[in-house]
Amino acid sequence: MAVDTDPNVGVGVPLQAGLGLAFCAVMPLPYTLLSLPGYARIMGINPAHFAGGFGQNVFPAGSCNSIWFRYSWQSSDRVAQEDLAIAIQTAEQDIANYLGYYPAPTWIAQEEQLYPSTYRPELIGNGLTANGMTKAVKANTGKIFRTGARAITLLGNVGIAYTDLDGDGWNEHATVTIPTTLTDVCEIKVFVPGMGGLMEWEIRPPRCKYITGGNFVAEFDTWNLIDPTYLSYYPDMSGGPRAVDLTTQASNLLSVDIYREYVDDTIPSSRFYWEKATTAGPFLQPCVTCGGVGCDACNYITQDGCISVRDGALGFLSPLPATWVGATNKWSLTSWTGGREPDFVRLYYQAGKASQAYLQGRDCEPLEPYLAQAIAYLATSRLDRDVCGCSNISTFVKTLRTDMAFQPAGGDSYFSSKDVDQSPFGTRVGEVMAWRRLSKLEQRRIGKGGSI
Repeated sequence: MAVDTDPNVGVGVPLQAGLGLAFCAVMPLPYTLLSLPGYARIMGINPAHFAGGFGQNVFPAGSCNSIWFRYSWQSSDRVAQEDLAIAIQTAEQDIANYLGYYPAPTWIAQEEQLYPSTYRPELIGNGLTANGMTKAVKANTGKIFRTGARAITLLGNVGIAYTDLDGDGWNEHATVTIPTTLTDVCEIKVFVPGMGGLMEWEIRPPRCKYITGGNFVAEFDTWNLIDPTYLSYYPDMSGGPRAVDLTTQASNLLSVDIYREYVDDTIPSSRFYWEKATTAGPFLQPCVTCGGVGCDACNYITQDGCISVRDGALGFLSPLPATWVGATNKWSLTSWTGGREPDFVRLYYQAGKASQAYLQGRDCEPLEPYLAQAIAYLATSRLDRDVCGCSNISTFVKTLRTDMAFQPAGGDSYFSSKDVDQSPFGTRVGEVMAWRRLSKLEQRRIGKGGSI
């Protein structure tokens, strides 16, 4: 492994060189509910080494070669951050499939559901059930957190103040500050500059963030602010990847973008669709180019609407045709544009379990530690390569990846208990550990059919 002593030599242009969109400069890692630094904390991994950096006098690379790289092609004999992010994302989806809800609030956009129709196909419904209630559709997930689409507003691009708090000669602390009139600190988030506020580029978690004296302030560890461009270097002439020397500070971001992330109530949270019925005389006249110029017959009739939550825990939502009235800042109910019930509807909402600390306003991290650990154990058990690091980490990872239903020749034997056989995730140690936690959570499941 080579040491990057000249951070100005590498691939691409540092992201802080311009504030325009820099999507092509470096590929983002998959977005996960459990942040990668959060995973490192659960597993006890050195945070600076996990971020791809080291220091000459602090966090030295050491003899156990524990530096993590961004992509597996940079060092194919070890797990990379991208591999881990994919494993975590897969684990989170598997947990959501089992529980019926995501382990933390997740943005859902354009989820398509058939609109409930009457049991008598010759009748045209009016959007109401037999008891006069508006019809509801079953969302793909339960625990509806709130309805509406994700919206972001750029508050500004600000510089980063790096400071040395302990006098060791290394600026290990970073602070960003921006004036604001907002009062909900959890809505304000920090992103890599020039990336348009995409969720994949959020810098998290901060050590802390708060609003004081009309300013939003967020504090970070320096290693979480390495410019991603410097983490994407090709292996050099020595045949190995390069670790980032954190003490030079030249490889750190110079600025960040600060956004407000919120639900914009003026944006439709549902959209209805009707298929057009096109006939000319006694015969159907098909389009030459369906949906093309001069042939509107194949396009859907659409109408905006809002959503009323019928049963948030089970995921039943009542989409309603409505128009936003700016004078009253409310959605006003209207009639069906298509003259009948729609064929299908697309939904926008946020759903998932939120921790009590988040709901009580004591923490901006909605993923509770109990579920975060289950995600970490499940993701680790499915890694297809060893984790390079010191013996304590390597041994723990090896244990989580051990398959208790397989006994290699001359290897250890395991007692297969009932919960091992019943685990829906698999029989590896980490999979069973996650299953033991999740099996104790209350499960409220319901079929997809019907309406309430």
